[in-house]
Amino acid sequence: MLEANPRALCSGSAGTGKTLLAVELASRYVDQGKKVLFLCKSPWLRSYLSTQIKEYNLTLSTLESLKVDMKRKIITHYDILIIDEGQDLFEKEAIEFIDPILINGLTHGEWYIFHDINNQSSLFGEPDQKILNQFRSYRPAEIPLTTNCRNTRNISQKIQSELGINIGTQCIASGSEVRIFNTTKQESPKILSNLLDTLFNEGVSASTITILSPVAYQQSLAADPIVSLSHNIVPLDEYAVRYFPHQNITFSEIKHFKGIENEVIILVDMPSPKNPPALSRISEYYVGMTRARSLLCAIWL
Repeated sequence: MLEANPRALCSGSAGTGKTLLAVELASRYVDQGKKVLFLCKSPWLRSYLSTQIKEYNLTLSTLESLKVDMKRKIITHYDILIIDEGQDLFEKEAIEFIDPILINGLTHGEWYIFHDINNQSSLFGEPDQKILNQFRSYRPAEIPLTTNCRNTRNISQKIQSELGINIGTQCIASGSEVRIFNTTKQESPKILSNLLDTLFNEGVSASTITILSPVAYQQSLAADPIVSLSHNIVPLDEYAVRYFPHQNITFSEIKHFKGIENEVIILVDMPSPKNPPALSRISEYYVGMTRARSLLCAIWL
């Protein structure tokens, strides 16, 4: 459907395959000799994807680094524009910069935008609905992705019950039960350390475990001596994420882990999403919880 249309808005919840499709589409057009611009907001996602698609005709960039990336490749215009996590780039400044460098512009040029404006739209600022409407005025095909291909049924059901969010048709596989721990800040380091020991005893590999938090590593439960002295935890950064997954347990702030996933996700440093103050951070819970492929754990304060 994407290849049959010169412009498309492809929407879907987390786990429905947006990034996978965006990367595959970019690879196919590069193979055809087209100059492709692949844009995303997150420098982390850009670094992560850079190990998956390495072609001269492909410029993998963020809006902030695009001018420099174009100069390095001596490219002034692109045949194809692909945007992943499009909800983060629904802003006037992005439109004004992109339009002149796309052959035939946004009005008549070839572009494909993958987005989740309903659930993942506030971690990098609120998207401008007017910009989405402007893209729609260019008469793109609108393609919805409705099947969650990442999360097990148990994870999907827990997300929907905890957050009240529909994340699409659920996966057939039931998977492990979600593990939720309601505790205090004082007890949480011991609970996290014990949880990691339990996972290792169950045969879970350290490389498949990522701890996610809304705060940086040094302010997180993961940095508590009770946890860090007994477990080797690697805080990810823009460079280290290129080599993800690592051999050890990894840590990331939730906002940087968009578009990335791991088998086991442990959420920390957050109150239960059912607490009224937590409702204002629903995108943070949603992104964090949907990163888990096989097992989701959460330590609510």
